[in-house]
Amino acid sequence: MKTHLITTLILIGLLTLCVGMAMSYYVLMGVMGTVILVFAYCGVYLIVSRNMINKNMNDQNINEKNVKHLQWLYDRMANVHGENKDYDYMIKFKEIIEQLKK
Repeated sequence: MKTHLITTLILIGLLTLCVGMAMSYYVLMGVMGTVILVFAYCGVYLIVSRNMINKNMNDQNINEKNVKHLQWLYDRMANVHGENKDYDYMIKFKEIIEQLKK
């Protein structure tokens, strides 16, 4: 949310500079300001895209750990505690594990 606000403010500043350059004699200052704002916008964009990629990779790793743990729990219920694999909740449990493996 914070990055969206920063990006929006940078774009508004860029638009303001372009309009100001068109109406003023200080074109060089406007060009320098535009370059700085474009650089800031690209920086924010790169940071956001890297965070999204890292977030997706972390979610995938957590998902694999969860599947392994659920499989261990299912096996323990069936083999150690003697739960019948034909009961509805055990069948559903196995289906959930198989869906998460995909």
